[in-house]
Amino acid sequence: EIDRTAGTHPVRQALDNLENAGTVYGAIIYQKAPIVMRQLERLLGEAAFQAGMREYLKRHAFANASWPDLIALLDAATPRDLAAWSRAWVEEAGRPVVTTALELDTEGRVRTLALEQADPHGRGRVWPQALEVTLGGPDGERRIGVALDTARVEVREAVGGPAPRYVLPTGGGL
Repeated sequence: EIDRTAGTHPVRQALDNLENAGTVYGAIIYQKAPIVMRQLERLLGEAAFQAGMREYLKRHAFANASWPDLIALLDAATPRDLAAWSRAWVEEAGRPVVTTALELDTEGRVRTLALEQADPHGRGRVWPQALEVTLGGPDGERRIGVALDTARVEVREAVGGPAPRYVLPTGGGL
């Protein structure tokens, strides 16, 4: 919630003096950082993420390492543009507002289901992310993995299914 306000700041910030390190920690750092790491793991896959973290720790054992060092190492292991992802999630302030757009056909089945993300500060930014949409239907829940890499993504796997009682864009808990 704080990260969607005018008073937000990036996770990664310049720090001129280590004496001032306590001034940068707060809700955004403590609440967003775990989300960032989980998103990174989902983007890469659990095995690739763990292998990359082992390599990162091995390369930088007993030395200084930075977030850009980690992103550069992991970026080499995926076709995704992790530098752009990191800019959106770590280097810049804010988080998107994610909504759903659902249209049913005349028989009450899903014609279209889309996830849309909007920049609460009106800058038109997009936060690439992996989500698990949960559809609550008459026969229970159905979860669908979605890569929300643009402002709007169609959830094609839902088309033709029964009208959901509810749609949770982050139904997988992330």
